[in-house]
Amino acid sequence: MRYLYLITLFFLVACQFSEKEKAPVAFAKMPRIVWELMQSDGYYSKISYQDSTLKGKRKNVEMYQQIFELNKVTAKDFYSSIDFYEKHPLLFKELMDSVTAISKREKNETIRPIK
Repeated sequence: MRYLYLITLFFLVACQFSEKEKAPVAFAKMPRIVWELMQSDGYYSKISYQDSTLKGKRKNVEMYQQIFELNKVTAKDFYSSIDFYEKHPLLFKELMDSVTAISKREKNETIRPIK
């Protein structure tokens, strides 16, 4: 009987800690930021393939910083949020599904000529 109380106590304490844990960046902002970072990686890969002198200049880090500034997020908060989502697989899957949805939405947007 004593072990049952001990196990129940550990379970309740564990549940309380997990409820208080939150990501520093709101979930609503994360898909857009991740998508923009992925886009900048693609752009950087393309231009660094064409111009090998850019690899030493770390232009991709500058692009990341610009994206963080545009979204009003610090790099530390972003990476802490990514760590949080990686520790919670269901939330991470939801995040990646949201990024995929943004990708599909932007891919399907048609460019309309100006009248």
